[in-house]
Amino acid sequence: MPTTGEKTSDSRQGFTLIELLLVVALIALLTGIMFPRLSRTVRSRALSEGIQEIGEFVRFARVEAVRRRLRTQIVIDKSHTEFWLEIQDAEAAYQEQFVEFGDAFLDEHRRLPAGVRIERIYKGDQPTALDSIVFTPDGVGEPYTIVLTDQDGRRGEVNIPEWYEDDAASARTAAAGEATDEESD
Repeated sequence: MPTTGEKTSDSRQGFTLIELLLVVALIALLTGIMFPRLSRTVRSRALSEGIQEIGEFVRFARVEAVRRRLRTQIVIDKSHTEFWLEIQDAEAAYQEQFVEFGDAFLDEHRRLPAGVRIERIYKGDQPTALDSIVFTPDGVGEPYTIVLTDQDGRRGEVNIPEWYEDDAASARTAAAGEATDEESD
C-alpha cells in the first residue's frame, strides 16, 4: 500500500473531458461576442478610408489643374462607387471637353472600399445630380459636399471648399479661437 506523498501507477495526469469542453465553450462564447464588434470596426474603418481617399483625390485634382494650367474634373460614377480624373482637352474647340490624361496612373479608375458608396453630392447646400467636380487652372472650384455611407447606414462627408485657403483659414481660425479661450482662463 502506498504511503502518503507517493504516486501510484493508477494516477493520471491531464485534463478531464469536462474541463476541455468548458474551455472550448468559453472560447466559442468569447468569439461570438467579439466577432460582431470586430466586423463593425472593420466596416467603420472602410468608411473612414473612403472619406480619406476621396479627399486626397480632390487635392490631387486641384494640383494637376494648377500644374498643367488646364481644367481638371473628377468624374464620379455613383452607381459603381468609382471615380477618376480627366483633363481639359487643350486642342478641342469646345473648352468643356475633357479627356483622359494618357497616363496609366492618372487614368486609373479608383474604387471606394467594399461596402462604401456615394449617397449624394451637394453643390453648396443643394443636392445635385452632377457626376463631376471641375477645377479651373488656378485650382478653384465650386463648393461641394460628397456624402458617403456604409452598409450599416453610417455616413461621412467630404467637404470640398472653393479653394485650399478655405481649409487653412478655417483651421487657423479654430486654432486662434482655442488659444484665445486658453489665455482668458
